Amino acid sequence: MNPAEPPVQTSPCYQAGWTPLDRRSPRYPSELFAFLRLAQVDQDERRFILSYDISEQGTTANIRYVEPERYLEHAATRSAIRAAADAVADWRFTPGATSTYATGCITQFNFATG
Repeated sequence: MNPAEPPVQTSPCYQAGWTPLDRRSPRYPSELFAFLRLAQVDQDERRFILSYDISEQGTTANIRYVEPERYLEHAATRSAIRAAADAVADWRFTPGATSTYATGCITQFNFATG
């Protein structure tokens, strides 16, 4: 999602110096909660990870689903992953003194909390 070609000069996310400005939470689809109740999914098993880059303009790019793979097997969890990716696509960051294009940023979501 939000594909972008990284420039030649990039930094790992933890070194890039970006500060979150706007990070909205996902709006999960209602069928997700019915699925989680029926499947009796444990709180610990409701977590998933997305990775993304931060462009020189402070917008997100190259949003990717990382894990767990089993969430791709059910439409309700795929919809929730999409909702989280849509939220990440809207995130904005402000630069620090040495901010460059940042690669390999990681964020974790929880279906129960966002």
